[in-house]
Amino acid sequence: MSVMVARYPGGGASYARHRDSLPAHGSSRRRLTAVFYLNPSWQAEHGGCLRAHFPGDVGQKVPGAQPSKETWTLDVEPVLDRLVLFPSEWLEHEVLPAHADRMAITMWLY
Repeated sequence: MSVMVARYPGGGASYARHRDSLPAHGSSRRRLTAVFYLNPSWQAEHGGCLRAHFPGDVGQKVPGAQPSKETWTLDVEPVLDRLVLFPSEWLEHEVLPAHADRMAITMWLY
């Protein structure tokens, strides 16, 4: 297990689309990602959503997911006490531009 505390300072801070684990990482690959949000006054106009990119066969089954060019996407607002769990090895995700301070604790299970 590893843990990270992250603060995005607003001003459009973001994180590019990626996966948290890759086959090249060998047997010590991350298997599960858990993100817990610490933003007590979060509002939609603050941005900073976690955008998950699902393959078509999965995305069609995810409530709230929207079709896009190549994948289905789901935006998750980083509101206080929200816990998001997802597979580290195949789910691509990104952090959209944040326009207010955004705090999260991320944990990876191996």
